[in-house]
Amino acid sequence: KVVAGPSLQGKYVGHTAGKVEGIFEEAWGGTLMLDEGSGIAKAGGTFKDEFVKTMLPILENNRGKFILLAADYAVGKKLFYQMDAGISRRFGMSVSLEALDANLAAEKIKEDLEKNKFRIGPEIDLEGMLAELASMPNYASGGDVRTLVGRIRQEHGSAFLQRRRGGEEGLDPFAVLPEAIQKAVDSLVAEKKAELPAEGDPKPVVDDH
Repeated sequence: KVVAGPSLQGKYVGHTAGKVEGIFEEAWGGTLMLDEGSGIAKAGGTFKDEFVKTMLPILENNRGKFILLAADYAVGKKLFYQMDAGISRRFGMSVSLEALDANLAAEKIKEDLEKNKFRIGPEIDLEGMLAELASMPNYASGGDVRTLVGRIRQEHGSAFLQRRRGGEEGLDPFAVLPEAIQKAVDSLVAEKKAELPAEGDPKPVVDDH
């Protein structure tokens, strides 16, 4: 069973605990995957506290009944652990997968676009355009690549029409325009920056023992 972290947030105070108990009970004898548990951490306040106070005793008192997997990006993993020092102690193993660097991300974007006959010319420095995104702490690797492929196609359509309306002739509708790529990348980078904590925000201490 796969459950998204944000879906565990209840509609009102006291509702979250019941949802968490029900989902764990459904997992007895099987495997439960918590996808992006950081979503409940971002909910904050009472909802987060209810989740932690309900989940920790369940994990402690029902060892051997089921397998719990928690999947998240690096930043999300930290947020998940920071909810309570006891969370990291309940997970006996942690596996980290290497994110796509700017070069590999560029190759994947080109490959995915080519499946739909779109192509990025060698004169476009896609790797350079992706450098800032790939260095961000909340870079989502393959997830961001998929997002960019969709945005690039959308922005290319708008940029192509804008050039045509400006009187430019001989444009290849499948040759992706550089301004479309840059706009798609810039919009995603801006969203990523907005997700990061502001300077001066308190940083919780994580107990990794």
